[in-house]
Formats: sequence, structure tokens, C-alpha cells
Amino acid sequence: ILSHVSLNERARFSCVCRAGKAAGDARMVKLDLTPEANVSDAMLESLGRKGGAEEIELCGHSGVSIGALVGMFAANEATLRSVRAVDVGVRGLNPSELLKVFESCPHLESIEVDVSAQKPNKELVQVLKDKRLRVGHLRVGCCRAQPTPKELSGDWTRLAAVLAEGHGSVRVLSLNGARLGAQGISLLPQVLAAGSTARMESLELCRNRLGTPGALGRLTPALCDSGPSLRRLDLSDNMLQDTAAELEPVLRHNPHLTEVNVSSNRISNAGADGLAAGLADNHSLTSLDLCFNLCSRSMHAVYAAVEGHEALECIDARHVGLPVPAAEALSRSLASFPKLKSLMLAFNGVEKEAASLVALSLESEGCVLTTLQLSCNNISPEGGEALARALRTNAHLTQLSLSCCGLDAESVGAIALALEEDNRTLKKLELGGNEIEPVTAGDLASMLCENQVLEELDLSCNEVKDLGAWELAEALADQDTGLRRLGLGRNELSCESALNLADALASNSALEMVTLEANQIRARGKQALEPHAERVHVAFQQTSAALSKRKVTEDLRAAFGGARAVADE
Repeated sequence: ILSHVSLNERARFSCVCRAGKAAGDARMVKLDLTPEANVSDAMLESLGRKGGAEEIELCGHSGVSIGALVGMFAANEATLRSVRAVDVGVRGLNPSELLKVFESCPHLESIEVDVSAQKPNKELVQVLKDKRLRVGHLRVGCCRAQPTPKELSGDWTRLAAVLAEGHGSVRVLSLNGARLGAQGISLLPQVLAAGSTARMESLELCRNRLGTPGALGRLTPALCDSGPSLRRLDLSDNMLQDTAAELEPVLRHNPHLTEVNVSSNRISNAGADGLAAGLADNHSLTSLDLCFNLCSRSMHAVYAAVEGHEALECIDARHVGLPVPAAEALSRSLASFPKLKSLMLAFNGVEKEAASLVALSLESEGCVLTTLQLSCNNISPEGGEALARALRTNAHLTQLSLSCCGLDAESVGAIALALEEDNRTLKKLELGGNEIEPVTAGDLASMLCENQVLEELDLSCNEVKDLGAWELAEALADQDTGLRRLGLGRNELSCESALNLADALASNSALEMVTLEANQIRARGKQALEPHAERVHVAFQQTSAALSKRKVTEDLRAAFGGARAVADE
């Protein structure tokens, strides 16, 4: 059993090889690799080479390829009895790969894996009917064209029937990009019927044209009465518009749903009013995703409906055209959410008044926010200074995003001073696009010398220049700094900055990644950083001319202002 292995890749591989040699003729009966073990394809191949394993448990390893996983099964095919390998790789096994595993492993009694198929073909139906299979995540979709009436009445109908009978014991059903439309969605109620979804926890229906007349209406009765296991519903990118109001009975009557995603649906004011009516009576949701829905008038009603809900832990409201009064009302009521940990309000009407109200909430004992995203809002220096004051007393916030917020040297300096003198909880700080100059970068460098808790600092799209980068490099040379990631893209840096950073990396053992893209760093600077490439990931690309950071910021704000004007209209 390998768990919580914190060595680097080469050391881990060496340990595994030594263990294999020390074992001699011993046979490995069970292999259990927890997500913390950070297993690679090469390590998996080395572990499976001897064969003889009867049980394999390999969950949560997104860096492992499906090919390496299948190879592991093949190396142990003569003895393999039990497999549990969910959340491995970027996709699941396709039906053909699963059929080969079934054929080559005569003693296999149970297997739990993710399954992926572009279409519900006969092979998929065949593997789902195999009683040995339990499916962690079933992905069917990503079709380039809408299914034909023949496919809907044939392959899709057969798949729905198999799932309705409980075959495969699917935990997560993902039909993203299947483009089912009204006719295809009418097959799902039988899948969601009581008794057939005893294990299904999540239903994902992104990009299925549910905004077409009648599509969502055919699904809502089944969603209202779905089994207690269904906790997560993803309806993003379906052009719901007015039809989002049809979710009102689902939100009102289903007490088991905890996560709902309706992002990127162009929800209209009428649709938002319906959502608000359903949310007013819902007290089970822990996560609500509303981002990329420009309907500013009725979003105020949505926030009023969820105010004070005791279960809510995450609200994602980026790009919703939230008007200034609504932003202020939400900011004022943050302390009324006893469990709210994540609030994302990028690209909204959060100005200095709302930012000051957020700061007041952060100072209160009832606010437990850990993640706050305010990027691309005109909170101005006054809002930044208010947040700096809040950071001195807040003991919960771990991530703060203030990119493109119109901050100045004084407000950024106040934030740096708060982190230097008092705050020891913030781990990630984003300050990109705030025209930070060398002097202010020096303030942040001084903070890094005293603060060992901050792990990520993003200063992209600023005016740090070589002098500011030198200040930061001097701070990083201090081995006590806890910084792991540093973003310095688009800061008019030259080879001199790369040389200074290379000197700092020689004595800094904590830094893992530095981004230097879109700077004027030539071959000499790249060569200086190469000796550290094995331990530190340095990302940069050569550009013929540096872009104006001021122009980037102005373009972003102009685009955002236009979007708000359209929403208000």
C-alpha cells in the first residue's frame, strides 16, 4: 500500500524499483494506490511487471493514462479477481477495451471503472449488462451532429432501457454534448424513475439543447421525484433563457439536490424569477452556479431568495451583470450565510461601496468565506484598502482574487503590509492587471520575507519590470519563504530578471512554478533557468513585442462595461 508519498518523481520510482527487487520471488496479492501516491505510467508499469496480483485499487489518479491502466490489467490477467479504478485518466475505458479485459481475465469477479463512449452502440449495452461491472462515471456524448430519429429510437432507447433496469450501477451519468433535444430527453424519465437510480449521484446534461420548447418540461417531473442518491444536476450551456423558470418545482420539491449548475444559459429575467421562486423554499443546496447569465434585473431577486440559507457553501456568480445595488445587497448579507465558503463575483457591479461591505463582512465573526473572487470589478483603491483592513483580522480567507480591480500603489501596499504583519491564513493572492510598478513589487517582496503561509502570488499583466523582479528574487532567496507559485507574465522583463530568478532558485527549495510568458527573455535567460527545470516548472514564450498592460486592462474594462450596458438595457 502506497499512501501519502511526497517524494519527487525520480525518488518515488527508485523506491518502487528497490521494493520490487527486495521482494525477490514474493508475489504481490493486493495493490492499493491512494490518490496521494501520485502514480505515473512508468511507476504503474514497474509495479505490474511481476504479475500475480489478485486485487487492484487505483482511484483518483488523473495523471495515469488509460493505456497504462489496461496494461496493468493485462500483466495480471491470470490472477486478477477484483478491480476498482475510478477517476483515472482524462476518460474512462471504452467498451472495446472493457470487452478485452472481460475476455482476458477468466477469474475476474468484480470491476469498477469509468466508461466512455461517443455513442450508445451495441458494445456499450453489452458491457453494461455484465453483472461484474460497476460504473463510476459513464460518459456518452460529444457528438458532432444531433442524433437522428432512428438513433434515438434505436441505440439511445436501448441504453435508456439498460440503465433503467439498474445495469452498470452508474454513479455519475454524463451525457454532455449529446445534443438530445426534446425527443432524446424524453428517454431520461425512465432512467430517473425510483428504484433504477439507487447509486446515481450526479446527472450531467450540458449542451443538450434543453432550451428548445418542451425539452426541459419533459424532464422536470422525474427530477422532482428522483431517488435520494441524486445530489448533483448540471444543466449548463443549454440556452435555457425563459425555460429556466421550469426548474422552479425541482428546486422547491426535491430535498436531496445539493449542487445545481445552470451556467452559460442566457437566463432571461423571466427565467431568473422562476429560479428565485424555487430557491426561496429550497434549503438543501450547498452549491449554486449561475455564471455567464446576463440578466441583471432579476439576479437581485435570486440573491434575495437564497439570503441566509444555512446549507449554501458556494455561489458562482461570475459574468451575470449584477447591478451595483444588488452587489451591495449581497455583500451586506454575507455574514448571514453560516456555511458560505466560496463566493465568485468577477465581472459584476462590485464597486468600492460593495467591496467595503464585503470587507466589513470579512471582519465579522459569522463570515467563514475561504475563497473570494472579485476580479474585473472597479473596486478602486478605497475598496482595496478596506479589504486590506479586513485581512488583518480575518482568520478564514485562503484565496483572494483582485485582478483588474483598479488598485493603486497605496492599496496594494496596504494589502502587502497586512499580510506581512498580521494575516497568516491567506494562501493564494491574485493581483494581475493593476499597474503594479517596481516600488510596489518591493512592498510585496518585503511581505514574502515575513509571511511563510502565502503559497501563490500572481502579478501578471503589471509593470513590475526588472527592478521589481530583482526585489522579488532577493526575497525568494530567503529559504524561509513558503511561496510555491509566482506569476510574472507580461511585466516587461528581460534576461536580467531571469538571471536573478535563477540565482534565487539555487537557494530556494519551496518554489515549484514560475510563469514568465510574454516577456523579453532571450536565450541567455532561458539557459540560466534550465538547471532548475527538473524541480521548478518555468513557463514562458518568446514574443516579438511586449503588449501594453495598460491597454489590456482598458480593453477588459471596456468590454465589461459594454456587457453591463447590454444587460441593463
